[in-house]
Amino acid sequence: MPTTAFSNHFRRELDVGQLARLILQGAPHASENHLSDAQRVWIRTDVRCSSCGVGGAQIVRATKPAGARGGTRQAHFRFVGDNAMDAHHRFCEFHGADGQERQTESLVDFGSAKTIETRLIGQLVCKGIEQGIFDQTAIRGMRQWFFDLKAANRFTIAIDSTAVDWLSALLRHPFYQRWVFHPVQAQLPGFDWKQATRQAFTEQFWPLFDHMSGRRLGDTKSRTKELVARFAGQEVFDPAALKPSYELTLQLATFIGRNSGLDFRRSKPDEYRWNGAPPALLALCALILFVSDWQLNAAIGKFAQILAAPDPSDPLLGNVVGLNPFHDYAAWKMVVLAQEIAEQPTDVRVYDAELARIEAELREAYHAWTQGQG
Repeated sequence: MPTTAFSNHFRRELDVGQLARLILQGAPHASENHLSDAQRVWIRTDVRCSSCGVGGAQIVRATKPAGARGGTRQAHFRFVGDNAMDAHHRFCEFHGADGQERQTESLVDFGSAKTIETRLIGQLVCKGIEQGIFDQTAIRGMRQWFFDLKAANRFTIAIDSTAVDWLSALLRHPFYQRWVFHPVQAQLPGFDWKQATRQAFTEQFWPLFDHMSGRRLGDTKSRTKELVARFAGQEVFDPAALKPSYELTLQLATFIGRNSGLDFRRSKPDEYRWNGAPPALLALCALILFVSDWQLNAAIGKFAQILAAPDPSDPLLGNVVGLNPFHDYAAWKMVVLAQEIAEQPTDVRVYDAELARIEAELREAYHAWTQGQG
């Protein structure tokens, strides 16, 4: 259930209480309980899902679960179509989630002060809004862009965790030194059977290494297995569609990290590609690129304008929710690659078992060769 939604009239994302107070024009103790039927009809036409953009919003009052000793369930929005069914697009993260408190993992609270990075970025967001570089309408537009991209680029997960284990082992395997085994080599007194086995593995599975060429992935095995288990058999977003915008955003984040004079402390710009950039920085860079039509130098110019601006007069302007469209990007890339490898003629194997098989074959070949020599 979405606890916030976007109001076209007020041009911002609001929770139920904030929307009610704005509609009731700040009346003392105003809440959703004071909204008239006419105002609720107006909400259905004005308020949109922040993710998929669908209308038909209804307000669901805060309730306390029957028999529960805990807190009250937060007031939220329900989006209902003319057929009284869930109106969310089937690829929306809120589809089928009525009654479940769900916050999409790709959202970033720019107003959070939990870390050095979020405090710095929150101040930049305040400046950007005051300088008119972006606003909440732009943030909503970016979320719609991301949703449309997700809806148009899908694939079905048809693997399980063993395929991820197989890919992870292949990525760790030292395939760069190629060598073809011949039994005569094993006559040397210090012959390394383990090394020969690894090299023979490389030769037997070379088409897989060739397929993976140039695809360097970070340490995302654990998260990749979680995604595969969670979405098994389901249609999911193909991250390949994000590659151009991801590369631009990573370039901008690295450039800003190196040249802005901001001290992010816990992260090094030169390691963003492999270890990840701060999510709040990625979200802000993506937003500025979005309002710059994905033109890198235009975005850098906007960043320079923000950095040169005076401290914001209203620090609360940064209390907005942004989007990091690249959340789990590396893990989703690994899902795709694992599925591609699983579709190869070699099928999915168990790495250690394959090494044991190959070593046994090499030793048998050597034994047969020595018998023939005698």
